[in-house]
Amino acid sequence: MKISRVLVKNFKSFKSERIDFRDLMAFIGENNAGKSNVLKALDLFFKDTKKLDEEYFNNSAEHIVIQVWFNNLNDDAKETFKKYLLDDNETVILRKEYSYHDEDMTFTGVILADNLDAKDKKDAVEIADKDDIAPFTSADKSYYWKSKPFGWSAIATGYLPDFLYVPAVKDAKDETKVSDTSRFGKIINAMLGSVLQNVDLVHINEQFTKLLMGENANQDGRIAQLKEFETMLSEKLSSQMRGTTIKLDITPPTLKDVFQSGTKILVDDGVSTAVENKGHGLQRSVIFVIFRAYADLLKKEQGEKAKALIFGIEEPELYLHPQMQRSMFGILKEISQTDQVVFTTHSSFFVDMANYQSIGIVVKKDIETGTKIIQYTEDIFPQSEEKKQFRLLTEFDPERSELFFGKKVVLVEGDTEKVVLPIIANKINPKYAFYDYGITVVECGSKEMMPFFVKVFNAFRIPYIVIYDSDSANNEESKKIEAEVASSGGIGRTEVIEPDFEKMCAGEGVAIPTGGSKPFKAFKCFKELEAEKIPKRLKEIIEKVFTEV
Repeated sequence: MKISRVLVKNFKSFKSERIDFRDLMAFIGENNAGKSNVLKALDLFFKDTKKLDEEYFNNSAEHIVIQVWFNNLNDDAKETFKKYLLDDNETVILRKEYSYHDEDMTFTGVILADNLDAKDKKDAVEIADKDDIAPFTSADKSYYWKSKPFGWSAIATGYLPDFLYVPAVKDAKDETKVSDTSRFGKIINAMLGSVLQNVDLVHINEQFTKLLMGENANQDGRIAQLKEFETMLSEKLSSQMRGTTIKLDITPPTLKDVFQSGTKILVDDGVSTAVENKGHGLQRSVIFVIFRAYADLLKKEQGEKAKALIFGIEEPELYLHPQMQRSMFGILKEISQTDQVVFTTHSSFFVDMANYQSIGIVVKKDIETGTKIIQYTEDIFPQSEEKKQFRLLTEFDPERSELFFGKKVVLVEGDTEKVVLPIIANKINPKYAFYDYGITVVECGSKEMMPFFVKVFNAFRIPYIVIYDSDSANNEESKKIEAEVASSGGIGRTEVIEPDFEKMCAGEGVAIPTGGSKPFKAFKCFKELEAEKIPKRLKEIIEKVFTEV
């Protein structure tokens, strides 16, 4: 059972937004855009919270709505939800509403009119706008919101996925407690099933019980000191109340009690200490390990009937150096093969540009508009050869994924322009710092590859400028670029250098040395160049980059 879509209304920074989900889902965006509120909304949905404080409401006069489309149900879940399956026979929609001023949380599910019985009709409300539950609806059918389709605790513990939430800051001590309800406790209890069969442990436990309680009514075998203490107390009490005695009833702990109360995680990284005393990076890694072990346990014990799991992780790159970030992203992709993974990130290492359908760009232009999610769930590259080519481009240089993090992207042909443009900008105006303006420079390897990237910019509505050489011998590629930019709806434009970067510079008196590393030679040349000698055409382009929307 997985999430295919979520509707969030009036929750924190959200006004109203519908979000599509994939097995692996990355939410990226600037600080304070509302990325973590996606995970917090899901965490709230899966909890049995009845009332919320005012801070959760975007507008306390309106209801919070969190509505989730579930699909990929196993056979048991389909049987349980059969009255609530939509027209595709795969999707269930469940909804929670919260009011700040009035009633507690309400829980409803979508049900087809054909599936309503007399009892259901008493508290069912017809859905007037079918767009609220699209796309799995039919024009000739009626649908209803059915109140309390199941008891929440029963459905949450029985069939809904278990949402494993790792916020940006979390004390590992909370997750490493051993109890019947904690995930680590469940892992320990599962282990105990075999541990408690150990003959030596059973014998020791029997001996311990005998020492505390004795082995018969006369308490033979009990510790002598306990008997002596009872006798002393009884004698003193009997001097005041004849015939009255005292006994100590000591209930020895079971082996399960011993494990639950006396187990804690020690991590030895050169110094063996409790996990909560380690650094935040290691603590988060241990929490993640516990979650993965819990997932393995469920699959081992329950097989195909195991509850689905959804990993919700805020900024998995936190406290990890670059190599570990790459490794962690590989782990998340591996987990998503079986369990859904949803995360927020500021790191391009966690974005696979080729899997653009799994990317949500989170933006918040102003408080009135609230948080919005930019996605593109259709095929940008319908032809398989184009799709293959684009994947090779992104695998060749994963750094190109930075394009999703910029407010504006400058697309250039190669590394020479990429390293030179920021230097030129700073010489023209010290305030022209690309990163301060949220501008990302992306090189795409060659002119013929530019249309691939432009298609992505257009799909995600990312403002951009394409800078390319006219290169009269390659006019067809220029036409392709211009055609793609023309379809951008005004978010993109081109700047053409005649005839190419090196010749244009040479024509204005700036000769870039040849031989060796061309990008480095250009970097050194412009680093040492006086501002007034910068070619006029490059000055024009830089001014447009920073001043034109």
